[in-house]
Amino acid sequence: MDNTIHQFSTAFSISVVRMRYEGAGANTPVVGIDRQPGTVNYLVGSDSTKWHTKLAAYSGIVYQQLYPGIDLHYDGTDGFLKSTYTLAAGANPKLLRWRYQGSKDVQVDSAGNLLILLGVTRLQKPVMTL
Repeated sequence: MDNTIHQFSTAFSISVVRMRYEGAGANTPVVGIDRQPGTVNYLVGSDSTKWHTKLAAYSGIVYQQLYPGIDLHYDGTDGFLKSTYTLAAGANPKLLRWRYQGSKDVQVDSAGNLLILLGVTRLQKPVMTL
C-alpha cells in the first residue's frame, strides 16, 4: 500500500512522517464518510493546472479491506487523529503492522497512546471494534 503522509508544522519547522502498512492490500479503496457542507480548494504553487478546486470534504475516511476482514477508519476527535480498526468475524488482528519513517522515535505511553516524537505530535491509541 502507498505511504500515508502526515505533515505537521509549527512556527519554526515542518516535519513529514510517512506511515506504511506492511503487507496491506496495494489497491485498498479509500472512501470518505460523513460528507461535510461546502467544498475545499487546494491552490498550492503557481501552476494553476496542479490546483484542485471544489473538492468534497468529509469528517473521516475508511480504508476498506486494508487487510482481509479489516477496515481502518480515520477521523478527528478533540483535535487528535483517531484510528479505529473494524475486524470482521474470523479476521486476524496479527496482520496489522505498520512503520513510521521520518520520526525521531515512536513510543507507547502509559495510557496506550502512540507517541510519534517530532516535538508536537500524539496519536490516540487505536480502537478495535468487532
